[in-house]
Order: sequence, then C-alpha cells, then structure tokens
Amino acid sequence: MKKISLYVTLALTAFLMGACSGDYTNWADPQAYSQENAVTIPGFKATAVASQDLATTGDSVQTFTLSSAKLPDGYALQNARILLTPVGIDNAQTTTVNTTLNGKVLTSDIQSLIESIYGKRPTNRTFDAHVYVSAIRNGQAAFIDAGKIQFVAAPKAPFIDAGYYLAGDITGWDASGAVAFKHSSQDVYTDPVFTIFFTTNAANKYWKIIPKNNYDGDFWKNGINGVLGTTVDGDTSMEGKLTTDNPQAGKIVEAGIYRMTINMMDYTYKIEKLNFQEFMYMAGDANGWSQIDILQSPAFDGIYTGYMYMNQNGFKFCTQPNWNGPNYGAGFSTAGDAPNITLTEPEGFYKVTLDMGALSYSLTPITTIGVIGDATADGWNSDQSMTYDKANRCWVIQNIVLKDGAIKFRANDAWDISWGGTLNSLTTQNGSNIYVAAGTYTIKLYLSYDGNSHVTIQ
Repeated sequence: MKKISLYVTLALTAFLMGACSGDYTNWADPQAYSQENAVTIPGFKATAVASQDLATTGDSVQTFTLSSAKLPDGYALQNARILLTPVGIDNAQTTTVNTTLNGKVLTSDIQSLIESIYGKRPTNRTFDAHVYVSAIRNGQAAFIDAGKIQFVAAPKAPFIDAGYYLAGDITGWDASGAVAFKHSSQDVYTDPVFTIFFTTNAANKYWKIIPKNNYDGDFWKNGINGVLGTTVDGDTSMEGKLTTDNPQAGKIVEAGIYRMTINMMDYTYKIEKLNFQEFMYMAGDANGWSQIDILQSPAFDGIYTGYMYMNQNGFKFCTQPNWNGPNYGAGFSTAGDAPNITLTEPEGFYKVTLDMGALSYSLTPITTIGVIGDATADGWNSDQSMTYDKANRCWVIQNIVLKDGAIKFRANDAWDISWGGTLNSLTTQNGSNIYVAAGTYTIKLYLSYDGNSHVTIQ
C-alpha cells in the first residue's frame, strides 16, 4: 500500500506542477484540464456492472464501481464522470455524464440519453464508457483515468405489441371477426398510437382490445402483454385508461360511426362519434390554394374520393370550400399554424382517397387516360391517348376521328378506373356508354368526384 501511495503522490504532484495554477472552478465545467492528460494509478480502476433495466432501478442507476486506493494526505476524490459513446451508431457522439463516486447516475438522465439515440424500445443498449475522477487538494484538481468499460442499459417503457385488434359485439368475439387497428410505418415505440374506424348498428355494444401476440396464439390470454380492457365492466366512458389487470369490457351506448384511438405508451383510449359531411376539399399549390378540387363521401361514411392534379409544394384538406372551417395539415392537425401536407410521390394526376375515420389518405397515380370504344379507330382493343392540360385542368384529345358508336374513358390502359354515363355526369360506377355520331372532334374531360366529372365533345 505504501508503494501505491508513493506512486499516487508522485503522479499527482507531477500533474499539478504541470497544470494551471488556478483554482478548480466548477463541476459543471469538468474539462478545465485535458482529460487526455489524466494520470493512471495502479490498482485504481472502474469496473463494469451488470446490464441495467431502467424500469426497476429507481431514481438512480449504477453505471460502474470503483476500486479503492489510499490517497496521500490532503487529497480527496471528487467529481466522478463517465463518458458514454453509443455502440453501433454512425458518427456517434460522446456524452459526459456526472456520477457519484460509487458510479450512481440519475435514471432520468440515462433514460433521456438512450431515448435521444436509440428511441424508447426497451432493448439493451450498449455504450463504450470511459471513467474519470478528480483528485482535489488545496482547491486544485488533478484528473485520474479510471479506465474503459462498457455500460449496458434498457430504457423504461411499457409493453407495446406490433399490432392490436378490436373484438366484441361490434366485430365478433374471436379472431375471425376481430378487426385490426391501423398504425403508421414507424416503430411502435416511436409512434405508439393506433387507430380504428368502425360502425355500430345498435345500442350498447361491448368491446375489448386484443394484442397481436394473442391474435396469433392464445386469443384470450391475460397478463402484462395480454388482453386490454377497462377497469369497470360496461364502462361507457369515451376516454380513459386501458388495463391488462383483470380487463373488463367497455361499452358504446349509441349506434353510429366511431373512431377509436389508443396510445400504448400511456395505455389510454379515446372514442369519438363521427358525423361526416358529404364533401371535403383539397387546396394546395397545384390549384392556387383554392378549394376547387372536391372529394365526395356518397355514403357519408368518412371515405372521400376525388380526382385531381397535385405537386410537391404542399396542400391541405378542408371541410369547407373556403378557409373558414377546420383545415387539416401535416399529421391531420387542425391547428392554425399546422404545416402543409407534403406530397412525397411525383407531381402528377391522382385518384385521392381520403379516410377521415382513420385520418389518412392514399393516392392512385393516373399516368394516362384514353378514349376507348367501338366509335374509335381500334374499337374496344386499345385507347386513344389524351393529354393533361394543366392550365385548363382537363384531359384533352384533338382531331380524334370517331364513327357512329359508343365511347368511354379509362385510366392507365386498364378497366380498374373508367368513366361513363352522360356528358354532364360521369361516374366510375358502371357508367353507361356514351354514344356519338361520326365526325372529327376535340374532347375535353374534366375529372372531379363521381357525378361531378363531365366531358365536352366538340
């Protein structure tokens, strides 16, 4: 021990003689001296601890332990810190975290660090770690290098399954009837929100929620990762807490159309009764930010369809043909300062399907539209191609020679989307043939929602 103590004395004395003479100022600024110049002391080192589960560590978590060393008179160990560098991360940054001399750190600090780098998924995360401690004498600090270790910890987070299903009177009480909640493409610990849209045709319908692992196996399994429900059987609350502890069935009192949203990070649910209007509107850069592109929900079920030209410079969905009503921006936020929705697909013409129950939309690209029928040169075998006129917002074909007979219009050289009916009211729903007399024509096709699409033949 005397030999180690002598080594410590010599090392610290040499270090302090070469260091600045100013007083050690503040632990909030631990690098008053370069840590690369820290001394090492034989037998004094940090030792790694077992992997830590932040869900069970309490307010503080152990990051390392230190061996003991007898310091010369007048020296005291203070200001331990651990430098943490995440493993498996490109261009990883090192974070310095203050610790106690026994390696304790606030659990909340490690939780925040892991979340900022790896996210919230409760998986063991590994850090390369380097431990330093200060030796203080007469207000001056010397740095001791306690060595390199690895620190492993899993962040605190609840169980979140890959998917969830609604079961009950509304859908059916087994896997054959259960209906899946919708979820984004993000990791469930990044986006823990799941949404479902459903209709009840009678009053007093009961429900429970089934996680995917149950759906794929033991449907009614209970436990921390099992069936979810309310704490009180027949609970009619439209929002509240979900539980896996003796879960009971919630109840929806009135028949109607509903959206249920569950947030599995805090195990809460919210049920909204929806009253859908017939029309929604798209206003964006492609149409001069006016609500002239219209989507219709003929069944008033929240599923809207329309046809329109779109670009990547932003748009919003609007509830009125002006800016006076709720307007939906990015993330379907109705906040006044909500950013615009930004198209990630190429600029072009699309069939737009808007689901206001699920708060989502989908796009079907329409790259071509053609005239087809026995009145055309090639009959029903192939299309006579039209061109989209952005200035006049219509599809055009000029100098097309037609015979006496019938025509229709179809998209993408296929019958998946086609239009027929009358000149003033075209529909994709089995619209009838349009009959024309022989002649040379200019045809302009104006597409909107079914029944509002129309064509001029001149």
